[in-house]
Amino acid sequence: MQLPLGALMSYSSSSSKGRSAIILFCLFFITLSPKMLGSKKEVSPYKSNLLQGGHLTRYASGIMLLLRLQICRASLFLGYWHETNTLKKIVETIYQKLDRKEVHLPLNIIGMETRYKEINSWLDKTNYAFLAIYGMGGSGKTTLAKYIYGSNQKSFENVSFIENIGSRSEKPNGLLKLQEHLLKDILRGKKRKIPGVSRGTCMIKEALQMRRALIVLDDIVEHSQLVTLLGTGKINEESKIIITTRENTDNWFDSSCWKCQQYEMKLFNEEESSDLLCRHAFGSKKPMEGFKELVQHAVKYCEGNPLALEVLGSSMPKNTTIKYWRSQLNLLEKDIHAKIQSVLERSYMSLPYNSEKELFLHIACFFIDKDVDYVVKILEPDYSALCGIQTLIKRCLLSISPNKKLTMHKLLQEMGKNIVRQESKKFPAKRSRVWLSSDSYMILSKGKGSKKIEGLTLDMKMLSKEDTALKPSPLKIGALTKMVNLKLLQLNFTEFYGRYDFDIRFEDLRWLCWHGYRFKYIPSNSSMGKLVAIDMSYSNLKAFDPPTVIQSLKILNLKDSRRLTKIRDLFNMPNLETLILWNCSSLAKIYKTIVDHSSLALLNLTGCKALRFIKLVPMAKLNETDLGHMEWLQQYIYYEMCLVGDELTIGRSWHIQMLYEFNIMSTSLPDIREPNLRPKYISKSSSLSFDVPSCPENKRLKGINVTFKYAISGEDWAWFCKINSTNGVVDLMYNPKVFGKPESGKACIWLSYWPIGNTLDTGDTVNVSIIVMSGLEVHECGVSLVYSDQETLGNNMGLAETMVGDLSGFQLSTGAYYLCRRDFFELMEVGRLTPDWFRILVGDTVDYTEVRGWRKTGRPKQVNPSFTELKTIRCIMDGPELEDIYEIAEMSKSSDGVRPRTSNSTFDEITMEESPRTASLQHKSDILTRYEAHERQSKQKKSKKKKSVYSVM
Repeated sequence: MQLPLGALMSYSSSSSKGRSAIILFCLFFITLSPKMLGSKKEVSPYKSNLLQGGHLTRYASGIMLLLRLQICRASLFLGYWHETNTLKKIVETIYQKLDRKEVHLPLNIIGMETRYKEINSWLDKTNYAFLAIYGMGGSGKTTLAKYIYGSNQKSFENVSFIENIGSRSEKPNGLLKLQEHLLKDILRGKKRKIPGVSRGTCMIKEALQMRRALIVLDDIVEHSQLVTLLGTGKINEESKIIITTRENTDNWFDSSCWKCQQYEMKLFNEEESSDLLCRHAFGSKKPMEGFKELVQHAVKYCEGNPLALEVLGSSMPKNTTIKYWRSQLNLLEKDIHAKIQSVLERSYMSLPYNSEKELFLHIACFFIDKDVDYVVKILEPDYSALCGIQTLIKRCLLSISPNKKLTMHKLLQEMGKNIVRQESKKFPAKRSRVWLSSDSYMILSKGKGSKKIEGLTLDMKMLSKEDTALKPSPLKIGALTKMVNLKLLQLNFTEFYGRYDFDIRFEDLRWLCWHGYRFKYIPSNSSMGKLVAIDMSYSNLKAFDPPTVIQSLKILNLKDSRRLTKIRDLFNMPNLETLILWNCSSLAKIYKTIVDHSSLALLNLTGCKALRFIKLVPMAKLNETDLGHMEWLQQYIYYEMCLVGDELTIGRSWHIQMLYEFNIMSTSLPDIREPNLRPKYISKSSSLSFDVPSCPENKRLKGINVTFKYAISGEDWAWFCKINSTNGVVDLMYNPKVFGKPESGKACIWLSYWPIGNTLDTGDTVNVSIIVMSGLEVHECGVSLVYSDQETLGNNMGLAETMVGDLSGFQLSTGAYYLCRRDFFELMEVGRLTPDWFRILVGDTVDYTEVRGWRKTGRPKQVNPSFTELKTIRCIMDGPELEDIYEIAEMSKSSDGVRPRTSNSTFDEITMEESPRTASLQHKSDILTRYEAHERQSKQKKSKKKKSVYSVM
């Protein structure tokens, strides 16, 4: 049989699809026997025309065997070859086999195989139809999707790869065209007209149920786009669908029958980054000689973003010089490449609310590496920061580090800053935000501030380091007056000319950070009623006195203000939640108004040597860090116990409380059966002794838990817990200010922790006893040893470990510590305590007059105290000297529901006074003069005292 090649060529020219397939079909027959096709003379012209026309595609050689088999099947089944309809069917089949819809992969592809292996198991999961690859712009999401698609497309009957859905859907009839494209691919080339988007969704949904397909939907911006393209129905269980997006898809699949495996796109490591950069810059995997350091600089700038590495590498001429590279890298410190900006800015522009865009710019310019709760409080009133930050995280524009700091990819930060630069390319004073200290200094020195500025930061110490030739001079305070719309102001170690009572009104200011504030007082005529946070660390303030009511103020930080002596008029800050007075060594008075602050959640008094206090805290307000090895107590937070012993208990909840006093933490519990209460050493009497054993491997003795079970037997309760050791270092007697009172006929348990582990050695004998003078019946007592890892000892210290102080005022002449804040002689004098109570406690070695008149601060002051005795009224609250002391995550009022550390605590201050609403400046001066005179006298004398046991706890 001879075949009419003319008919074949005629169909080839008239058919609208598969022209290349017809050509291959013809070439196949041309290679068959001349007997079947006709004479060589007849065949040659067609063969020549086909080859000269350049229609032989790259599929030809690989598909030839497939063509032979297909044609043979057709010939056997139909029995003839000349009908046009038959040819159409054959061509249709060939077209479907040839049209594999391949996608282009970059030439210098790096790192994809490693990432593919991490998610390869997804292809074998029958119950996970979707794979969502998400990450920041330029991170390689589309490239990875192409790699997976190219590696697996031959395993599927139907394949489709649709790129740039986000931008294409915004065009006229964009979604409809995308639906037609997808439906055509699923139906293997059969074009179906779709009357509308809604109908298109149904048609695709029906097709997905019947066809086994591999589909890639690239750059999905919103969940609604995915629903429009695929619907929400079931799909073929053997189908696989990959989506790429810049948004975390956690909530996209909650309400559908689909299951999705998520993969956050990992940025390149240093080796991969260098490899990719060098391939584009030098055409090899390694940098040219002399360029290694410059390549490392460029890699650091890109922070593993493949797009940035490719763009930066391609922008470098192949035969460039080291000077050119340095010039280009210096440019990157001031600007960002337009292509990188364009890709990254799409994520910013896709934010649904303008307030979220403003929030992003504020964070990018001012709040990177700041505590997330701190930032939320400052920006919440104007930008709904709590939900806004969550949106930025979902859009991969922001992240939170394990220690709750806001972090952002450097290129995203530069993208944000560049958006602000575009507001005025040459004049920083005309921009909404000024973050460079050099720009801020220029604006303030020349008085060029404007109404446009909403945020400005100037750090003179940092500026001096950056520009060693700069000779800064004090700035005029009036330079700030033009910035009437300021919301965020940072002026660290900046000096201004003028009087301290300058008149500046920032009606919209939310954040004032002024480290090294040089004036002694806050100007009385200042107007900053919307402030949320004030940070005046390292200031020269002598007294902090808010000039007006600041309802919105939640955070006040006066860290390291060494001359600060008073905090007054706290009633002007009714919603204060955080008060940082760390290392305010001269602070002698906090007025009683602090007790009325029900909103106060964090009070940091570490290093305030002139203050002492105790705390009584509801157990429900403590977290795992505060409780340490006692974290199991959290399951009993709603148990109730009546507390007695002091005015601290008046009006308090009966829920379990924790007392912090003398570096001892203690609580009272009902008579519960709890495995953690079972002591290692136990006695049915009121005393016991034990020898300190060797520590377990890699452990270190941290302290001891002392427990005893008791019942009430009278109206007056006088008792002490006494601990001493044979090494002579530990000799303690403690009477807690507050303890539990069980119901009549019932018992309760007193549990305490004593951090004395580092004063005990293996083999030391420790004696523990409960000395009762009146009112208690002891049923049993016990002791457990508390260990910690050697590597972690001193880290993650809870509240008890940080409440360390100079307790020399509580030391008796024998060297023992009488840790008591009561004068029990008052009970003795009225006949409610036997006269020999003190002998029962300490024996005959100490005269009882040594503790007569004992107060909350220890022994009474003498008329002419020596320097050493003056020191006894001080208490150092020692804590870790952290650079960042905003422990906002532990505040009770944080909007994310994190529990507080010290909310509703009661403070018992010996230096509290009623706060005068008005006081003359002369009165202030007199107080400060007396205090400074005392300080000078103190510094002139040296005291060499034996180090107390508590000074090393």
